[in-house]
Amino acid sequence: MRYLINLILLCITISAFTQKEPDLTSPRKAAENLFDNQTEEGYNYATAAKSLYQGDLSDKEVQKRAKHLIQIFKGRGISFVAENFTVDSNYTNDETQANEIVLDTLLSLEVFLKKYDDRWLVSESGVEKIPSLYKSTYPFGTHKLLDWLSAFSGKRILGFEFWQILGVLLVVFVCVLSNKLASIVIEKGVVQLLIKFRGKETIDSYVRPITRPVILLLIAYLLTILVPILQFDLVISHYLILGVNAAVPLFFTVVFYKFVDVLSFYFQELAKHTDTTLDDQLVPLIRKTLKVFVIIIGFLFVLQNLNFNVTALLAGLSIGGLAFALASQDMIKNLFGSIMIFVDRPFQIGDWIIGSGIDGSVEEVGFRSTRVRTFANSVVSIPNGKIADMVIDNMGMREYRRYKTTLTITYDTPTYKVEAFVEGLKQIIELHPATRKDYYHVVFNGFGASSLDILLYVF
Repeated sequence: MRYLINLILLCITISAFTQKEPDLTSPRKAAENLFDNQTEEGYNYATAAKSLYQGDLSDKEVQKRAKHLIQIFKGRGISFVAENFTVDSNYTNDETQANEIVLDTLLSLEVFLKKYDDRWLVSESGVEKIPSLYKSTYPFGTHKLLDWLSAFSGKRILGFEFWQILGVLLVVFVCVLSNKLASIVIEKGVVQLLIKFRGKETIDSYVRPITRPVILLLIAYLLTILVPILQFDLVISHYLILGVNAAVPLFFTVVFYKFVDVLSFYFQELAKHTDTTLDDQLVPLIRKTLKVFVIIIGFLFVLQNLNFNVTALLAGLSIGGLAFALASQDMIKNLFGSIMIFVDRPFQIGDWIIGSGIDGSVEEVGFRSTRVRTFANSVVSIPNGKIADMVIDNMGMREYRRYKTTLTITYDTPTYKVEAFVEGLKQIIELHPATRKDYYHVVFNGFGASSLDILLYVF
């Protein structure tokens, strides 16, 4: 029996000494050794740890950091693509002029593979950053939840670890529970409180449509915290995390899009208490502009969270925008014309205006054109760029209406009666409450064909 035990120990010793060391002679080999060590029994972190610079760390600690580094990649949805790493054992970084290459070519975690003698390893500085990166990837104590779930490893169902399926059920339960609690707090609490101040009809029209997107936003943010603990395969995690990260700015966009209606309602209430009617027309234009702005900004944030190069996209749009601007000078001119109308306020909605080819009342002012209802009951649309350059006679701004006519009397009327008649008309004007007293004319104006003509010119 003693000889049998010694033989077994000898075999174990020989196996340990003859175990093949991983090939770490190039960046690709080192990265593959780190990320491609999945076995039927589980992930071989002992072999993966060979790709890390050990320094003064114990074997147990370096294996722990190798495990955490892989969990960081899965938790952040960073997929491993071997082709992104060179097979050149003497690769030199063009920027630093050193034998190093960034391990993450997408999110720039500043974890490098560096050449030490003839081996490529995760650099010493990169190994030191792993604990802080791990905490930022799994905040609010979710790393403890990950450790607790992963303790159930061993069984696999449909290609997934049992603890991963358990984690999915836990995430679903938390999301359903959060949805229920948020609905109770927002729908039953906040909305009902607002109804007491603004009335049910107003809240149902403007506030209630926001509640559902807000709840979905909270759930999307909750998923960004919980989904990383599921630790799916790097490829699955990559697309799953991308989708979750893109959902947050997407629901943010929906919330702000709905909030624009609430803001417009507030401006509309303010506009009702002003004397001018132009701001009543300005509110819908502000609402449309803000909604377009929210959609554009939200779209850019969604693209950024999907790992698109937004800077390059904006640079391309700026070049295309220059060509578009040159091709749409009239549209830009009309836009600035609209701004000048709202700033200078040469007329209001309902004013009677007269200009070159225009004679009617203003019905609507848009960003591109102004609609005028003519006295023939037709509608004329004039580009705002032309209105900004046009001489506008605003008849609606008159404080008095001018009245001019000629009164005739017979030739046989005595002079004193003509003078008395003129003085009487002047007295009527002076005593009337709706006439302008500082400027009027009542004078004998000339001899007509069969009458004496009296000019009456009054406001």
